[in-house]
Amino acid sequence: MPVWSGDKQVLYRLVNQAREQWRLAREHFEFVKDPELVDAAINNLQAAEKRYNYLLKQLRQS
Repeated sequence: MPVWSGDKQVLYRLVNQAREQWRLAREHFEFVKDPELVDAAINNLQAAEKRYNYLLKQLRQS
């Protein structure tokens, strides 16, 4: 049973938000020039991708 047992529409909304955050994180990573910010951009990108994949998995299981 998925962790998210609430309304499926809420889960759809969360998945869409996570996808948009992942897109923005990729866009930010592409434009980062300062070497000190590259690691932060990579971490942000990885976290956004993991969140999206997690929520998508929850949606598929619901």
